Amino acid sequence: LGQRLRSVRLQARFYKARTVAEELGVTPNTYYRYERDESTPPYKVLARLADLFKVPLSELLQDGNSPTAASPLQPP
Repeated sequence: LGQRLRSVRLQARFYKARTVAEELGVTPNTYYRYERDESTPPYKVLARLADLFKVPLSELLQDGNSPTAASPLQPP
């Protein structure tokens, strides 16, 4: 999920993760942990990220190897 968040953030032209953190109302360290897969964002944060980046939530949850959505909130 972290790699996907970073990729979508850059495609949305949010070049600084700090800017995204401010928009979400979280600390920059919290957002950096999401991008490094050290922490999984809560569903509400994922929904806000999708809105902020103007992408469907399923695009954020998409695992890079398949076109289907994979939820990081549930074990495979």
